[in-house]
Amino acid sequence: MHTKYSYHETDEGEKVFNCPECNKVIKNHVARHLKTHTGEKKYQCHLCPYSTARKDNLQQHMATRYHQGGLPVFRCTLCNKSFPRKQSWNRHMKLHVGNRKYKCELCSYSAKAKRTLEQHMAQHRYGNLYRCNTCGYLGKTANKLIDHIRTHTKEKPFSCKLCKYACSRQDNLAIHMRVH
Repeated sequence: MHTKYSYHETDEGEKVFNCPECNKVIKNHVARHLKTHTGEKKYQCHLCPYSTARKDNLQQHMATRYHQGGLPVFRCTLCNKSFPRKQSWNRHMKLHVGNRKYKCELCSYSAKAKRTLEQHMAQHRYGNLYRCNTCGYLGKTANKLIDHIRTHTKEKPFSCKLCKYACSRQDNLAIHMRVH
């Protein structure tokens, strides 16, 4: 399938693409970005249920989770959590230190804004949140939890009537149908 992408120039003369799905401005790797909306994940980990649309993400997963592939792993010296990319590690380290003056009294989380801390505190309450028994994920609605649980079960109840494509979420099927 060949798709023509419509680019436009910025004020600086740079060619960019506006994603019609999420309105994100893409400078390069347009086709790769668009795959994030289809749910297509052709790279599967042979050791766990993890799958991804990008080969480099699978390589990072193998390096971080199983220490395979020779890729660098960035590890937090404060909590021992590991990250596949330095950018993710830097963002995580800012949770431990920096200008985050709002501190959670129940865990080590801290936030820059009071509202962000309040949203975090809601996760401790469980009151109106839906909890995944497998990993502890908290969803705001029952449907969000059901969508999440399918990441564990690999259930794909939504299928294309025109081809063999199947996915776990109805919105991904709707996006896929646009290719037909």
